[in-house]
Amino acid sequence: MLLMRIRHKIFIGYLALVAVAVVLVTVYLLALADVNRRYSDLLNHGQKVLLHAHYLSSAIQREVIAVRTLQQVEDPNITTEFEGSIEDQRKALDNIEPLFTSDEDKQLVSKARDLSRQYSDVNHRVIELARIGQSEAAQLLSQKDGEPLRAQLSSLSLDFVQHKTEEAAVDEAMLDTHVSDVSMRLLLGTVVGILLRCWPPRYSRKG
Repeated sequence: MLLMRIRHKIFIGYLALVAVAVVLVTVYLLALADVNRRYSDLLNHGQKVLLHAHYLSSAIQREVIAVRTLQQVEDPNITTEFEGSIEDQRKALDNIEPLFTSDEDKQLVSKARDLSRQYSDVNHRVIELARIGQSEAAQLLSQKDGEPLRAQLSSLSLDFVQHKTEEAAVDEAMLDTHVSDVSMRLLLGTVVGILLRCWPPRYSRKG
């Protein structure tokens, strides 16, 4: 009878140990899944910003080349490329905007839209002047008004990358802190599980 009680207690103890192990493994897997999801979101978000910022910069350069070409020769295909580059800038900014949430970021996008619109307006006038034979006036307008706007717009596209890179570094640091916190909780859970398994302590009888 005494042997049965001992076996029963041992069996209950092992069940408790298995239960604690299952709980710890479940918590660990859930925590790991959460960490992986956060890292994935962080990487995807940063990559999207960099991708659309690259598209914006590329579209600006295409507009520059198209305008310079149209100042020399009137070509419908180049005109189509010119208009397409303007549309691609708009699309890039449309795709970047939802990725930014703060007021500062939104103001950055709004400024980029204004610069893009102003630059395109100037280029339309430059092309029209060149078309009617006023090449010198077109060149002067391009250098005086167009070039400063192009420089600001190009600089702003780089600001998107720099700003998001800095923001990503902050988010990564916060995520690292979260990972450390999760690891510490799991370690404490393991220690508590072991202590519960060993409690209450067994004392040998004397005499």
